[in-house]
Amino acid sequence: MQTTFFSGPFRVSPFLACAALLGSGLGVSSAFAQDDGSPGASYSAETLKKNGAATLAEGLSYLPGTEIDWFSSPGSARVNLLGLGARNTLTLINGRRAFGFSDLNAIPFAAVGRVDVSKAGASPLYGSDGAGGVVNVVLLNGPGTLKTTGTEIDLFYATDTRGGSYRQASVISGFANDKLSIVFGASYSSGGGFNFSDRVLAPRTGYLSSPRVERRQVYSAVEYQLTDNPSMRVYGDVLATDSRVGSSSYTSRIDVRSTRVSAGIRGDIPIRNSIIAGLSYDIGGSFEENKLEGDISRSPAPTARRSR
Repeated sequence: MQTTFFSGPFRVSPFLACAALLGSGLGVSSAFAQDDGSPGASYSAETLKKNGAATLAEGLSYLPGTEIDWFSSPGSARVNLLGLGARNTLTLINGRRAFGFSDLNAIPFAAVGRVDVSKAGASPLYGSDGAGGVVNVVLLNGPGTLKTTGTEIDLFYATDTRGGSYRQASVISGFANDKLSIVFGASYSSGGGFNFSDRVLAPRTGYLSSPRVERRQVYSAVEYQLTDNPSMRVYGDVLATDSRVGSSSYTSRIDVRSTRVSAGIRGDIPIRNSIIAGLSYDIGGSFEENKLEGDISRSPAPTARRSR
């Protein structure tokens, strides 16, 4: 099964729109400036990792008023603000609507620059999708982030004495000067499932309570400044994920491949002799393709084993 989505071509990022009026002392963009759990707040990737989170979904699960709907489909995780359900919480990437990438596990944690969380309902702007709020995942070198330079390698391993393990490796490398900025990253993660029977209070069904998941993810972004005054920059980014999910409750493995490509022009237009300093704009679009392969039919339930 294959689905294709397109957002654009002339879509102004709503978070940039909130900061469009940069008047002196107006503080329009300050709603997303603090890690304080307020209705609108920004959280850096470093903040989300402080609790030992290995994935973006884990990092968001520690935030107040934020829940994660785990395994709404095998191996997935979707954000749920204020308990109104994942369907009523809108997920954006760099200010544009995410479709298949609304699954937080499809976004490599190493590629995240910050996360903007708005718990005030956004239904007037987005419809019922934003009734619970909006989560905007801003990737490295995205709008309002510092340019990435140098190379960072991250290794993570965790295991459980009663079964289950998780391994993750990622590398991010970036270059930036006055005109050009480039960032590239790759991530690999693998989690071994564990049986319900590995837990004392669980029935011995033989099913996996956590599926085996293997992911390969790639991210790249480039930006080039065309003019200085007024500022005009052309940009593009690519995000690709290959997820393989397997569980004993399914007859075969499920392969999900998602690709997202974005491109556009953004910049600032100064305004003289006015109460506002200028306007910020972001004109562009996103193309997203999602492919699902594999047999997802369930196998017959195994016979429960009882001890005498």
